[in-house]
Amino acid sequence: MKIVFNFFFIALSLTAAVNCQTCHNVTQYGPCSVNTACGCLYLSSAVNTGICGLLSLTCSSLVECDTRNNACYEPAHICVNHPRCSNKPLCYPLSMTAQQLCAPIPSTTEITLAKSNDSICENARWHQNGITVAGGNGAGLGLHQLTYPIGFFLDHNGSVYIVDGSNRIVKWIRGTSCGIAIVDNYQASSNNDLIKKIRSVVITKNETMFICDQDNRQVQRWFKNDYSGQSVVTNIPCSGLALDDEESLYVSHDRGDRITKWPGGKIVAGGNGLGNSLKQISSDGYFFVDQDKSVIVADIYNHRVMKWPVDNTEGILIAGGNGHGSGLKQLNTPIASIMDQMGRIYVLDNNNNRVVRWSQNATSGTVIVGGKGNGDGKDQLSGPLDLQFDHYGNLYVLDTNNHRVQVFPIDKSSCP
Repeated sequence: MKIVFNFFFIALSLTAAVNCQTCHNVTQYGPCSVNTACGCLYLSSAVNTGICGLLSLTCSSLVECDTRNNACYEPAHICVNHPRCSNKPLCYPLSMTAQQLCAPIPSTTEITLAKSNDSICENARWHQNGITVAGGNGAGLGLHQLTYPIGFFLDHNGSVYIVDGSNRIVKWIRGTSCGIAIVDNYQASSNNDLIKKIRSVVITKNETMFICDQDNRQVQRWFKNDYSGQSVVTNIPCSGLALDDEESLYVSHDRGDRITKWPGGKIVAGGNGLGNSLKQISSDGYFFVDQDKSVIVADIYNHRVMKWPVDNTEGILIAGGNGHGSGLKQLNTPIASIMDQMGRIYVLDNNNNRVVRWSQNATSGTVIVGGKGNGDGKDQLSGPLDLQFDHYGNLYVLDTNNHRVQVFPIDKSSCP
């Protein structure tokens, strides 16, 4: 059985490794590309959603999908409805859906992302209308969809690796409209345990993945192009993961009282039970490791952000700490935080649906994104769970209840 599962998901991984574009609310065979030879082929597993591909393939070149599960076992094929050829779903080659062949119809509303590698200056601002770079097509299991995503990692190429609530990791290459399912719950670790609950992921410069498999109480390491992982930290109730500049691994515990550094398991934040003293944290969320290897903790249930320098036995309050609320001196369930090159803190304030910037030694913050109520507008967030900057200062936010990742481009026009 294990061999069948591995083959099935290897096939899925190979199938998805093409920069395809999807089409939504377009009729079967309807226009979806500037190339008029392309049309929308409905996916067998979705409603009113398809993949944009060349329509000139002969019917005799297409084979039927597996009738048990609508799967295609030929690498780089996907199951579609093609009634001109058959009343049964057919396996269609993804090579005929590549954007080089079926270039998308250009959008007139796209905002150009910043491409300067300068640091973020004090006067930098961010566009208030976000651009959807992953998901945004409702909850679902399609490769163009997400389902209550819970975390993500942004690599140096701008690809987004999303921990989806459907217990999979989906890679969205920048500029594409569908993802690549690279890990899901049917794949096994080296000890043959199937992944039970993916909680977070981080990726090294050579594309090795570390995955928190929470319900199996382990952290797995997946080398590039592997189809299974190795358990590298065991018997640990992991939650969030982070890497420092030397690619040492940091793990937060789901009981919320500590963060440890690996290898070795040294406690680098908390470790004194749950609580609100400076020696304690109460958080099972995300955290950030800065260039000095200080750990920046979004202390969720204490509604504050704490900085733990190396070898400190207590943290330093750097944001919030004035009770939960919506005032600029307050936070309400801060779920994640990051830091820029100048030491300013950016807090994802979950229950206030906003991102707030706190300068060093500030007693209040400034809302830079969101804060306009809970909603699905371009300028709104709904239950956001994670955030990250790219190398240019563009802000990516995991907008969980809207099943999407939004990028808010930076505006440096007021920078010196």
